[in-house]
Amino acid sequence: MKPFIKQFLATAFLITFGTFDCYPQNNGLPSQNVNISIPEIALININNSSQVVLSPKVPTEAGEALDFSSAVDNSVWLNYSSVIKPWQWRWITAEITSGNVPEGLRLSVMASNDAGQGSGRVGIPRRRFVRLTNSPRVIIWAIRSCYTGIGEGAGHNLTYRLEEIPGYMFSYANLVNNEVELEITYTISD
Repeated sequence: MKPFIKQFLATAFLITFGTFDCYPQNNGLPSQNVNISIPEIALININNSSQVVLSPKVPTEAGEALDFSSAVDNSVWLNYSSVIKPWQWRWITAEITSGNVPEGLRLSVMASNDAGQGSGRVGIPRRRFVRLTNSPRVIIWAIRSCYTGIGEGAGHNLTYRLEEIPGYMFSYANLVNNEVELEITYTISD
């Protein structure tokens, strides 16, 4: 090949490819890929300092009935932590899993608004008393990723109420001197 052609090809090559800047992708610095994994969480806990005891007020005069208006307890706090998938939400149910409410009486529970000791999108309480049965009943719904805080004074305050069933025929006649122990189970679901 003639020297002129060699010089021409070399010059053409340099003009064509010599004007491109070639840099490594990371500017020559070491790099590392990092994956972040947030786990899904669904935890629930009940906090109270004493056993819940519901008992009507005893009459002070012959001929009076038991007064169930004082058969209320609000010493229980419900705490939970939740991390969900996008567009998902959870709810909390309550149910009687052991024992039976005496005939003619009804046991109900109501959850308060969250006490504000945590963060995130905490659940919305039903804002009314929900009768407890042996089937799960929703008491808090629309729980997203959040935590309520731990212990008494954090989360949702639960109020239990025991009352006569209005209009229940012979309810007072069915009352007997007895102590009944019930187990109430709370479940967080999605």
